[in-house]
Amino acid sequence: MNLEEPYSQIRHLPMLEKKIEASIQEALSAQKKEVRESLDLVTKELEKDLSDEKFSDDFREKALGLFNVVKRTVEDAEDCALVQSQFSMINSLRVEAYRQIDLERQTIRERPPEIPYGRGTDNPGQTGGRCVSPQVPPVPQKTTRVINKLSFFKSEKMLESEADIEEYLTQLKGKLATILKEENIRI
Repeated sequence: MNLEEPYSQIRHLPMLEKKIEASIQEALSAQKKEVRESLDLVTKELEKDLSDEKFSDDFREKALGLFNVVKRTVEDAEDCALVQSQFSMINSLRVEAYRQIDLERQTIRERPPEIPYGRGTDNPGQTGGRCVSPQVPPVPQKTTRVINKLSFFKSEKMLESEADIEEYLTQLKGKLATILKEENIRI
């Protein structure tokens, strides 16, 4: 279209437009597929962590339900930028899901044990029986820190030798060990 008089080429615009539209749709489909794969990986990871019997079905649905918005957004999206933005949304929701799981685990741990009727009393057949409720001190639960930013793994210098790699790994191990004293780690 750099011609001085491009008017003779105008008739080719509809064909060009169709090619461009097809390319955009192809790119959109590829991006949607990547987001769906990422979403599947995260939800399978969470389902594995939520498979513990102590979590209620309602809690499982609540934790996994956070991702339904992303799923619907991707299905309905007609814009590549919107689909691309869902990667960061998935990471944020993953962090939030693990925060909720930590809180639920702590709640379950602090819940007093259930005592079936007739047990825990000195004399279950008579009124006035004294209820014996065991006092179990709550076990402190570490929270989980999700490390999902590349900046955490950034090296202070260019890695050019095996010694540089060893030094980097030692520093990284130290950072992780410091966190591990207070929190569990998920990468």
